[in-house]
Amino acid sequence: MKPLKVADIQLDGTSLIEASAGTGKTWTIAALYMRLLLERSLLPEQILVVTYTKAATAELKERIRQRILATLELFAGHRQTEDELDHLLIAACPDHAAGHRLLTRALYSFDAAAIFTIHGFCQRALGDHAFESRSLFDTEMVSDQSALLNAAADDFWRTHVMTAPTDLQAGLMARGYTPQALLEPIKSHCLSPHLKIIPDPEQVDFTAAVKRRQTLFGQASDLWRAARGEIIALLLAPGLNQRSYKPQQVEKAALLLDGWFAGSPAAACDKLALFSTENLRDNTNKNCQTPSHPFFDLCHLLLQACGEAGYAFDQALIRLHLELRQWLARELPRRKRSENLRCFDDLLLDLHHALSGETGAALAVNLREQYRAALIDEFQDTDRIQWNIFRMIASAPSYPLLIIGDPKQAIYSFRGADIHAYLAAGSSIAKDMRWTLDTNRRSVKPLVDAVNALFKNNRDPFLCNGIGFHPVLSGRHTADQLLIDGQPDNTPLRFWICKNNDDQPQNKTAVRRPIAESVAAEILRLLTVDCRIRLADAERPVTPADVAVLVRSHSQACIIQEALSSLAIPSIQHGNQTIFETFEALDLLRILRAVNEPGNESLVKEAMLGGLLGVNVNTLDQILHSDTEWDLWLGRFRQMDAAFRTGGMIALTSVMLEECGARQFLLGLKDGERRMTNLQHCVELIHQSEAERPASLAGCIDWLESRINRRQEDDTALLRLETDSQAVRIVTIHASKGLQYPIVFIPFAWDAPPLSKGDPLFHDRDGGMTLDLGSPERDAHLQAARLEQQAEAARLLYVAMTRAEFRCYVVWGAIRQAGSTPLYRLLHAGAGKSLKDFNDQSIMADIAALSATAPGIGTEAMPLAPEQPVCFSDTRMQNIPPPPQFLGTIHDEWRISSFSSLTAHGDRLPQPRDVDALQQTDSKEIDSGQISSVPGIFDFPRGAQAGTCLHELFEKLDYANAAHEPMEALARQSLQRNGFDTEWLPVITGMATHVLQAPLLLEDRQFCLNRLKPSSWVTEMEFYLPLEQISASRLKAAFDGQLSMAKHGCFPELLASLHIQESRGMLTGFIDMVFEHQGRYYIVDWKSNHLGSTPACYGEAGLREAICANAYTLQYHLYTLALDRLLASRIPGYDYDKHFGGAIYVFLRGVDACGGRTGIYRDRPTSAFIRNAHQLLFSPSAC
Repeated sequence: MKPLKVADIQLDGTSLIEASAGTGKTWTIAALYMRLLLERSLLPEQILVVTYTKAATAELKERIRQRILATLELFAGHRQTEDELDHLLIAACPDHAAGHRLLTRALYSFDAAAIFTIHGFCQRALGDHAFESRSLFDTEMVSDQSALLNAAADDFWRTHVMTAPTDLQAGLMARGYTPQALLEPIKSHCLSPHLKIIPDPEQVDFTAAVKRRQTLFGQASDLWRAARGEIIALLLAPGLNQRSYKPQQVEKAALLLDGWFAGSPAAACDKLALFSTENLRDNTNKNCQTPSHPFFDLCHLLLQACGEAGYAFDQALIRLHLELRQWLARELPRRKRSENLRCFDDLLLDLHHALSGETGAALAVNLREQYRAALIDEFQDTDRIQWNIFRMIASAPSYPLLIIGDPKQAIYSFRGADIHAYLAAGSSIAKDMRWTLDTNRRSVKPLVDAVNALFKNNRDPFLCNGIGFHPVLSGRHTADQLLIDGQPDNTPLRFWICKNNDDQPQNKTAVRRPIAESVAAEILRLLTVDCRIRLADAERPVTPADVAVLVRSHSQACIIQEALSSLAIPSIQHGNQTIFETFEALDLLRILRAVNEPGNESLVKEAMLGGLLGVNVNTLDQILHSDTEWDLWLGRFRQMDAAFRTGGMIALTSVMLEECGARQFLLGLKDGERRMTNLQHCVELIHQSEAERPASLAGCIDWLESRINRRQEDDTALLRLETDSQAVRIVTIHASKGLQYPIVFIPFAWDAPPLSKGDPLFHDRDGGMTLDLGSPERDAHLQAARLEQQAEAARLLYVAMTRAEFRCYVVWGAIRQAGSTPLYRLLHAGAGKSLKDFNDQSIMADIAALSATAPGIGTEAMPLAPEQPVCFSDTRMQNIPPPPQFLGTIHDEWRISSFSSLTAHGDRLPQPRDVDALQQTDSKEIDSGQISSVPGIFDFPRGAQAGTCLHELFEKLDYANAAHEPMEALARQSLQRNGFDTEWLPVITGMATHVLQAPLLLEDRQFCLNRLKPSSWVTEMEFYLPLEQISASRLKAAFDGQLSMAKHGCFPELLASLHIQESRGMLTGFIDMVFEHQGRYYIVDWKSNHLGSTPACYGEAGLREAICANAYTLQYHLYTLALDRLLASRIPGYDYDKHFGGAIYVFLRGVDACGGRTGIYRDRPTSAFIRNAHQLLFSPSAC
């Protein structure tokens, strides 16, 4: 490519300008725009400028407007020439008076300038040329089409899957498929005309394969039941390899086989191979006889049949994906047209289709007449559809199309950008029309030279043949410098080596916080020593706003912000995190739920304990012991409810901030400004959403809940900066693109991004985007997809390394997985060693060798943060008295735990009432709207909403008077409240009748729930238990010796696998129901889990497997502890063995109509477990 001089580029035909980081891309666009105004006498509305964000559009408009004003002053003789463009314009327009008239005209019409985002341009083009494009007028724009996609996927499921062969349905259910799971692989590109899906599914007789599997399954099942003991004895006899056939392994495999044979062969059994003849032969010790039994031969045949059926299922699944894509291609546009809706991606597709259709040539002519020239910015973020649009518009050879981008900065594939589209576009442009900007005006020369040397150190730094690295020159004024103690900084690219005292690479988790503390300490040093920035015409001290810390994720940003806060250094976060990912959104959701039901004291307590109202557990306990205080708080929630009814979300928020004290509490916190900004932002978006639907508090809750549960690509939801004051910027690398900072820290360049594990999406040899759903080359394609991810990670590193003006710190070292990062390939690619072969000295030696070619590179051991650092003191605030010093101790291990948090590794989520609902899919297998015929309870939709529906019914039932009519009314209300069609009513009432009439107690077969006496039960019993200490080891010790394989299956192994962070605090939860019968108390938990579509699936083996797999054993043991504490405090002479009857788990779908033989699981934790748990887990105050 030729170095670009703005005067040399032709204003005819298509030109490509590659602009490396900091080389003045925006200046170049403004210069080309000025040439078009003056040399072609165009108006601003005739020059199309397209960029990719609203912020970039606004900045570009302002820069061009300012350049027009400055040139008017130049032509009027009010100032002298100052830069290259001034000289160019003077030479290009010698008639200054004529130039002045042209620019005056341009300035007056500049408000009509055609400077758009890509979506804004497409919308304007479709609207201005509605007849040629055959598009609808005044379509409503929606930013998120996920609801439309999910609805269409649900309909496809109902019309295609539910009418498919029963065996295929069973296979889908066994593998956990739902409408949304079927949609997931193609969701991002479902309407793209350029996506290729492979392989073409083979025509395999699925029914025949399943029939053969079913036949062999039945034979093997019968033989297993008849000869189980004999078979196990053969496997336990001497002669087999004990690494594969240990007694424990055989017993575990036998239990899994029990459950498998009790269910469906559609669910895979990974232990079947252990019983096959071939596997036994391979694992027979030398000179020993292989065990022989007809069952082993059957298992060998069954294993083959399962493989054949699995392959046939895979082909049928690929066919379903393809049919779903075709369905969406027809249905989504039809539904959008019927509702007059458009999503942003539809704008591109519609314009592309219009230009490709019958009237496309006429439309292209009209657009060329409307826009006489086009400049396309950030072209590396394009895709094939966008390139085709501009290519068709600029099909006339002389049309000026100027495209500007930098493939080294293509980092937005997750938004649909396709670097291969850029490369294809570039290769189609004549070589003499390709230019490059080769002078970096952002960074000082030693830093430019250092970055050049780093990326030249590898022949293929970007893992892509089409993207090379070409060193750039430095155009920064030589007087611009960073001064430390009066001396210029000669080593602006500084590598800190994280010290490693071990022979093995360090653990990533262990080094994050020390690195953050060292970064914070260095920033403090720069702010307190004589560190100054000298520019050509000024000199000033470094301030916090001069420093940026670049991170890849929000979690990394939080670690950095905590370290800065500990030193009183002000900081703000700026990235791609949305408001719905914050704790404030989650806490606001809790408050809204409580306001919607102000009489529900459990919800009110949960809302108060969130992070917005300043109430902790101790404060809540004091409030609950004061009737006056508790009534006051209940009144505040009723007041918020009344405020919403009269004034909507804004009125509710006013009460929350003032009457409930949220404003005072939040602004008193160290990060209060950030949290207050988040809360107000969230409230603003909810308020805006009220205009899109009927105003109701339930609607606001649903809207906020849906945003929290799924990622939104919406700029309005991005976190806002809480202040524009002097503060260190903590910025994600993606958000830093296009920005620059005097001093930059890159503390996590060693942290390799996770690689994809799903269906590989990659580019084939022709650059076409391809999705592999199961071809024979899938492994190779997965590697290709991962290589593309690694290539983007290299481009992301380039963006990070080119943000600094004066100094850039990079943390590096022998840290796990750092060998998979692009920085490793740049620093150590020629070493021929893996990361584990490096120590600190060899790492520094490689960097020192690199510094020989670029003296601006320096390396040193990462300085450790001082143990007793001095906090930052802003001289502007010295007259403000310091706050009182806190001398207490805050125990950061204190937290509120629950069954769900223990089994989910402590994620901070609202404690659900129906824990099992969260462990199912969130999608409905059957559409909740109209159904053609009423199926059975096995067909009732799954998911959280279905679980809530069933739980609500049993929560509100009057068991002492459960007549049909009241129960039917409750069932109808529950169905309607949760969005299910009332045609399910007979199914739900029938199921409830079976549950009420089922014998519940083994010791009293006559007892059932409809015989409960009035006031003998409590539903949704909430509990809080003080924990002295909980950890994995203590929990395991409490269970030690109290579990049996026959009753509890593989739960001991599951318990051993739980990673529970050691903590203290409170254990909380909801018990679905507690009832009393003949002086004994019982726990009941309703389970809506779908275990299969026959009663046999809910037999003893199936229930045991479900209880174990979902850790319900731990759940009912914890619930028993809670009830035991309560009963001990309420019943004089309480005795566990006498007064506690047991825990009963009712799997609602599986309770049969003939005496409760299926669907009911019973257990009673041992008294020894209760004693162990008292001693190991709970504080004395709870005893």
